[in-house]
Amino acid sequence: VEHCLDVGFADANDLMVHLNNAAVLLRLCERHDESEALLVRGMPKVGDQPQLRRLLALARSVQDRDEEAIAALDGDTDPENQILRAELKASAGDAADAMVDALTIKADGLPERLQRLRWRIIGECALRQHDRVSLDAAVAGLRSIDPQDIGACLLEIRGERKTVADEAATQERLRALAASVPADLNMVSRYFLAVELRNQDLPEEASKLLEGHVDLTRPSPST
Repeated sequence: VEHCLDVGFADANDLMVHLNNAAVLLRLCERHDESEALLVRGMPKVGDQPQLRRLLALARSVQDRDEEAIAALDGDTDPENQILRAELKASAGDAADAMVDALTIKADGLPERLQRLRWRIIGECALRQHDRVSLDAAVAGLRSIDPQDIGACLLEIRGERKTVADEAATQERLRALAASVPADLNMVSRYFLAVELRNQDLPEEASKLLEGHVDLTRPSPST
């Protein structure tokens, strides 16, 4: 890719594909600064490409440069990038602005994956801001996609836990939820539920939920 950029590779589409693949490979190798540098150099030569802006934002975010990551997506009209921008704001602690951004994104026509992510961001921000109306909307939105959505159940449980006195009740609900999930539950939902079990002082239940579904020979958040 560096050579293509040096010689002025004529086909912008092929150059974009090479640039994207190289940036992804560098990211997978955790060479995030090199991935960022390559994208900064190559993006002006291939035109407006949402996936490259997304990779640039992710490369900056993982280097703990959230403001620059968010700035890379300023004014972006790509729905996935808009959702990522809201997610980055939420991760950086700006729940109010993240909520506004997520609510502004039109859900009509979004793939289910992005609809779920949008509602999860709204739900998480609503919890932080004690916004019951938006929390209920997020739960309802997730259940409109899948009535058994684990994320909706977790938002509901966390929203109902208002005092330390509710801890035992919360743990019982989580145990019941973990015991009820189907064997073919998707890995993302299984992971989110396991994280919540761990966070609520139920490490054995979390481990049991992941048992047989995680490759312990490969380091990952799940292991």
